[in-house]
Amino acid sequence: MGQEITPTLGSVSVHGTRIAYREAGPDDGPLVLLIHGVASQSATWELALPFLAEHGLHVLAPDLPGHGRSEPGHGDYSLGGFATLLRDLLLTRGLGPATLVGHSMGGGIALQVAHQFPELSQRLVLVASGGLGTHAHPLLRAASAPGAELLLPLVMNRRVAWAMIRARRAWELRGSTPALLSDSAMRNYRALSTPEGRRIFLATVRSVINHAGQRVTAVGRLHLTGHLPTLLISCADDPAIPRSHAEAAHAELPGSRLEILPGRSHRPHQRDPRHFAEVLADFVRTTAPATDLPPWRAGYVGHRDDRLEP
Repeated sequence: MGQEITPTLGSVSVHGTRIAYREAGPDDGPLVLLIHGVASQSATWELALPFLAEHGLHVLAPDLPGHGRSEPGHGDYSLGGFATLLRDLLLTRGLGPATLVGHSMGGGIALQVAHQFPELSQRLVLVASGGLGTHAHPLLRAASAPGAELLLPLVMNRRVAWAMIRARRAWELRGSTPALLSDSAMRNYRALSTPEGRRIFLATVRSVINHAGQRVTAVGRLHLTGHLPTLLISCADDPAIPRSHAEAAHAELPGSRLEILPGRSHRPHQRDPRHFAEVLADFVRTTAPATDLPPWRAGYVGHRDDRLEP
């Protein structure tokens, strides 16, 4: 099940920038927009896409500008810049509104889309999401520091990428592959092996992280998306973003759902793609899509107690 469906690869010009995407599922199915994180690409969703499509979902997974097969764009790698690009991608394709699904930093982008463009936002699914607390991986904090652009080429370059590829092949001959050499990790190594890839990575990281951790969070402001049906997904042991971030957000969002999947991973959609697809499809099937109604607007003028009134 799931593997008979092969997602299509496509691209479209958005304001002169070629944006690549993966797409699967029926055109008339509920639209789900999958948003990847930093130093990642749409391929992070490739294991889950066929299962999501089998549940009747129309799934669109773009490569953000400067990531995967997409062109670099115009240099705005902030959450707001990515959110606007995704809005324009949907408009260019004639799609939307959508259920917004964001992984890691993609969760922060999904929150930003919901904030800026509520008319395009039906539901919110935050997967091991950034933007829900201040903790950040030490390597990302280091990448935000001055001078990181001088050090990064020493540890991430074409020679290192080729060494990782050779190591991966050696492990495959043994019949196993460590997480350090997983498909996702190899894609990251290749992306960071070029000057352009490193430049975009640093610009993206610095837009949301500093030496102390995540500097852009929705903590204390989640009520602004309180009108959206929201699902939070995390693994029991996430080495990058602690599950406590999702648990705290769940407590702040009455009516939200929380799904803690077993195991150690920052990518629950890769660890068990079939189960991930079942959880996501059930959420879409059992919730009514939100619309841009007065309760949403009330949150922005301070009437928090009235935000869920009809």
